Amino acid sequence: MHPKEKTLEYDKELVVVLSDWTHEKPMNVLRNLKLANEWYQVKKGSSVPLSAVISRGALGAQLKMWRDRMEGADVADIYYPAFLSNGKDIASYPNFKAGEKVRMRFINASSSSYYWLDFGGGNPMIVASDGIQVKPVSKNRIFFAIAETYDVIVTMPDGTLEITATVQDGSGHTSVRLGEGKLIPAIVTGRPDKIAMMEQMAEMDIKMGAPSIVSNPKKKTPQYLNDKYGMDMDMDMEGMDNMNHEESKMKDMKHSSHNNSNHQQHENNTDNSSFDYDTRKTYFNYVFLEAKEITTFPKEAKVNEMLLTLTRNMNRYMEFKWTSYI
Repeated sequence: MHPKEKTLEYDKELVVVLSDWTHEKPMNVLRNLKLANEWYQVKKGSSVPLSAVISRGALGAQLKMWRDRMEGADVADIYYPAFLSNGKDIASYPNFKAGEKVRMRFINASSSSYYWLDFGGGNPMIVASDGIQVKPVSKNRIFFAIAETYDVIVTMPDGTLEITATVQDGSGHTSVRLGEGKLIPAIVTGRPDKIAMMEQMAEMDIKMGAPSIVSNPKKKTPQYLNDKYGMDMDMDMEGMDNMNHEESKMKDMKHSSHNNSNHQQHENNTDNSSFDYDTRKTYFNYVFLEAKEITTFPKEAKVNEMLLTLTRNMNRYMEFKWTSYI
């Protein structure tokens, strides 16, 4: 779908569809998941041995996970032997020249894979998200969820520009390369700290054993379930959100260290300097996206309140979270 009027300046376009691939039959994948073992984690090399947990002083967190009938902290459930860009491990497009502005339309069409999208150069500028134009923002690392789309305009450098999409658990990646000449590589994001993730989960006050069938809005059943079985997300989350926002702004103010004249028209983040677990947490939000038009409802608009009870199955128990939508 193209807009009636061209509102952004660029020379060429390229659609990039990200996907994951397994040779297993879907029913076999489902059967393995229901066994609730770590077979896929073993195949990916992402399982955490108990000795490593003990050496990090996280045995208490592990015991709490087991007590709550939860598996060890993990990021992705399924083992995929391949991650693809437009059907290829490395998709190459040499017909882009230095100085050209290319609008890259990224689509995450994976079955269950989130990606870290990293740009080797080219002054990436996000201009749209999920088909809606946003205020342009320069960012060379994007956390890319399933079924999301991002439109990014890059100014081609003198050489081959690489963009990598690394799966969230670090078990694989795929690359797109534009242009010809010396490769300007993008980083391949490393594996996350799963023990730190497990310790964070252990700090949450998760209550198990909620009934699976309840429906009585007149008796405020959702509020009751939330109070008795809901997850305590306080954990100084407000402070964390503020920290995330401030750290994101600080990172967005940094300029790229790549000395290419084509990169100096806009800001370019140097997010690749450090990417430990604390830094990763600052990317799990959308604070960098800002609509180009006012999106708030008018004050005189009619308001209806709906009570929704969100559930998920964690091997044996049901966890309830009550949410109010206006």
